[in-house]
Amino acid sequence: MLVITFFMLLLAPPIQNGVITGNTVEQRECMDLIKRGGDIACKLTGQGDYRSMSVSNCWVSCTTKFAYFSLPHRECERIFGVESWAGFQEVFKTLPPYGYENCDDEDKETLTNWVHRWTELRDKSKDYSCSKDNKVD
Repeated sequence: MLVITFFMLLLAPPIQNGVITGNTVEQRECMDLIKRGGDIACKLTGQGDYRSMSVSNCWVSCTTKFAYFSLPHRECERIFGVESWAGFQEVFKTLPPYGYENCDDEDKETLTNWVHRWTELRDKSKDYSCSKDNKVD
């Protein structure tokens, strides 16, 4: 009983703030970042557009999928450790959400940095491809 009480005290603030109840606006922000970064990666490598993401493999796939791009690993991890899953499941009848589903400020920052890195790679690739020193005769 003490464990359940402690577990509920631990969960009360996030639940009240809508973190675990599925605030769809927050979730959409993280999914939009994943799609934006994935779209840049797919186009940069000539694989078309963003198609989907795989939580089990933590990667993005494209419409012409011949390579996959890793997402920041923490986005594919559940927000609580395995030792807490049974209590969470008992209370909410589901496993704890993944990082991108939780989409707190840290998740947004992680994904924003990931998108920024892909944007930088795209821009460097354009600069390199368009410079006269790298033209193929």
